[in-house]
Amino acid sequence: MTDAATSVVYVRPGDIVVVGTKDAAPPGERRSLLSESGSVQLRAQTSSSELTLVATVAHLPIGIAYALFAPFPWQVRRAADAATVPEMLLWYVALAAAMAVGIRDRDRWPLRVGTVAFVLGVLFLFTLVEGNYGTLYRHRVMIIPSVFVLSAPMFVAIGASLRRVLPRSETAAHEPSPVRS
Repeated sequence: MTDAATSVVYVRPGDIVVVGTKDAAPPGERRSLLSESGSVQLRAQTSSSELTLVATVAHLPIGIAYALFAPFPWQVRRAADAATVPEMLLWYVALAAAMAVGIRDRDRWPLRVGTVAFVLGVLFLFTLVEGNYGTLYRHRVMIIPSVFVLSAPMFVAIGASLRRVLPRSETAAHEPSPVRS
């Protein structure tokens, strides 16, 4: 019998029996039901909490990347996925601006500690808890206002420099725009 044809049953204490392939095992507790020469054996394969902690810590960089950047614009497969691209590009600009403000205004760090702690704490929880980027994308909305507050000084500085650089016409500066009814 090949490995792909082997059936494995996973039993969780106090739960109903979940049947799947060997690769779809729930993490933590694994019990496989093996049939050898007409008899049935139940073999427990429990992973230790240390292995679970190591796996969680090893997953953190990937989870943080997904928490910050998913859904990725280059992974657009459907029209519904394409709808998120403009928002994600603005999100990337806001993240970069918030980091630039943090570096540029290091002396004002105490004013931003609470907001930064909130954003990092929520991102850390998302990294550990979120299972797919659909829910992650929706839940990330909780931190978008805080990131825009952190990035606002950079957007104000960019706007001020654009006002200095871009020429203004004299008539546009003194005349109000016409009102249409």
